Amino acid sequence: MKFKKTAIIIFLLTVITASAYFIFCSLSSNTVKIPIISLTKDSLPKVNPAKSFTVIVLPDIQNYSSTYPEILCQQTEWILAKKKDLNIVFVSELGDITNNGAKKMYEWENASRCLGKLDEVVPYSVIPGNHDADISGQKSSGFSAFDATFPASRFDKYSWYGGNYENNRNNYEIITVKTAGGSITKLLFLNLEIEPSDKVLAWADSVIKAHPDFYAILTTHKYLLIDSKARDNTVRFSSDGNSGEDIWNKLVKDNCSIAMVWSGHNHGENRISSVNSCENTVNEIVQDYQDRENGGNGWLRIYTFTPAKHSIDVRTYSPYLNQIETDADSQFTLEL
Repeated sequence: MKFKKTAIIIFLLTVITASAYFIFCSLSSNTVKIPIISLTKDSLPKVNPAKSFTVIVLPDIQNYSSTYPEILCQQTEWILAKKKDLNIVFVSELGDITNNGAKKMYEWENASRCLGKLDEVVPYSVIPGNHDADISGQKSSGFSAFDATFPASRFDKYSWYGGNYENNRNNYEIITVKTAGGSITKLLFLNLEIEPSDKVLAWADSVIKAHPDFYAILTTHKYLLIDSKARDNTVRFSSDGNSGEDIWNKLVKDNCSIAMVWSGHNHGENRISSVNSCENTVNEIVQDYQDRENGGNGWLRIYTFTPAKHSIDVRTYSPYLNQIETDADSQFTLEL
């Protein structure tokens, strides 16, 4: 009898403990829930093209290319549909175009088809991430699939395409925007492969120095960490590459026209503001949604520039869900 009572007590304690743990986890998950607003159709505010313009960032599209291509195509179709309303002048893709490098070419075909909707209509850039190496994660295996899908020849017919290093694995674009009062904003988008080598950084330095009066935005796949106010200081995918901290010290810090750095790779959102050698602020931002449902649920970034107000309004939006995130890491304003 004592044995039965003891067994019953143990069973009840187990049930109570499990229930308490379940309740705790449920409450904990609720406390970190990201505030999201569902929008009605076409309810994103329009942009006055005489005053503002927009740049769209597409981070880490790899899961769409491999499993959910319809979401990537929906993103680019939305960009085309909103080109006029938001005065979209450029689209920046942040690397990891695919999941499996050259092993599964259908992923490259999906990416090319969906991003190709922008061809001839909206200027855009792509760069290779670690997953885009022929053997995923090994830069030494080469980038033949990237070279075949997004070669320099795909872009060099456009007037906005500035040039490249190593067949578009590193590239730059020049966008000039006119706003009210005859104001002209000259943008330089400088885009570097995963863990760029010293040779790549030397090329990037020459591009920056050739365009000293441009507002320069640097993109590279792996640069900023998520869980701290620090840059990534590891080199994991190459034998001669540079970390995010290296890129800051060797390229960004002393090239004072670089005002912003965008990256992906590390899952989540984070941003820091650093002071360069000219005592100017550089905004460094990571955005990556690949670990969310459906390979990222279509989340992208909207950067709206208003030169007269010296401001950049940043929003995180999903055309797939027609929702916008409103927490401080997802919606904020930067000084231009």
